[in-house]
Amino acid sequence: LYCGQYLSQQYLMNEEAPVNLFVQAEHQLAIAAEKTPAHFLAYKVLMNFYKKLSENTKDLDEKEKYLQKAYQQGLQAQQCYPGSDQIAFSLGQITEKLGNPKEALKWYQLAINIEQAYRKQFNVMYPGYDMFSRLGPANYEYANQYLEKNKP
Repeated sequence: LYCGQYLSQQYLMNEEAPVNLFVQAEHQLAIAAEKTPAHFLAYKVLMNFYKKLSENTKDLDEKEKYLQKAYQQGLQAQQCYPGSDQIAFSLGQITEKLGNPKEALKWYQLAINIEQAYRKQFNVMYPGYDMFSRLGPANYEYANQYLEKNKP
């Protein structure tokens, strides 16, 4: 997993990176997912890798292809870790970019629900402490605004 994470970061940080670095990163991450199919992290890293690739390409077909791959990996990650607001939020972003606002609405709502449950539990467990958001204030606010704009 760590080898795949490292290679994917190296590929994404270098605009002139050789294609074989992409292939190696993808291969290492796929091996990690195959070795531990119940663990969400390899799928989450793959989702973020494909999502970033879609942002870095100008070709619309390539962008769509990477977004579809990111979506599939995100679904796998969410299945392994259904309580992750970060994965749900990322799936919302991906489906929004794929032009599916109803699906994005569903994922953003899930991210908000998870975050709100986390906040409630945090206050019970740590009364008087400053709230620590796992989703992050900007993402939480974005999801709320998206819901307000797109609720049926």
